[in-house]
Amino acid sequence: MRYGWLLLGAAVLSFAAAASDPTRFGFPVPAASLVIAPGESAELRLGEASLLIPKGAFGNRTVRLELYTGFPDQWQPRLAKDQQVLYAFALKASELGTNQPVETFARPLRFTYFSPKLGQGASFFDVPFTPETKAVPDPVPAQIRFVGGGKLRMGVLSHGVSGTQGGWLVVLPTKS
Repeated sequence: MRYGWLLLGAAVLSFAAAASDPTRFGFPVPAASLVIAPGESAELRLGEASLLIPKGAFGNRTVRLELYTGFPDQWQPRLAKDQQVLYAFALKASELGTNQPVETFARPLRFTYFSPKLGQGASFFDVPFTPETKAVPDPVPAQIRFVGGGKLRMGVLSHGVSGTQGGWLVVLPTKS
């Protein structure tokens, strides 16, 4: 009987590790990685995107945070024809030393995307790590603001990220 429980436990751990692997759900590119100790804050910048990690984001754990990106054109067929994917990303977090997944953060991280393409209708979509891998609008609207003017006008989209149970898309409505 103990042997059966060990196999079941190993299967559950294996599923949990696979479920938190962004490469299995449309985010194949490991773009950045950093280690954050308790009490530290950091900002991770990657092209048009940045991720602000506040102090205490992972409680009292030292965590390796990895950012993965996807290819926007691969997500396009999963959205309505009048929507354009500008950016696709996911996070993976694991406790240093034990390599245990950290799926929920003690304090939300702040994702920001900068682009002259952004407009008032831009939105943030959730991509749950499930076999269907569907993209759905996040129930919390993204904050959108604009800086500069004329040809130098830049849209800035910001949204909180509180865990690693899925990925996200920055989506822009297209003109019909």
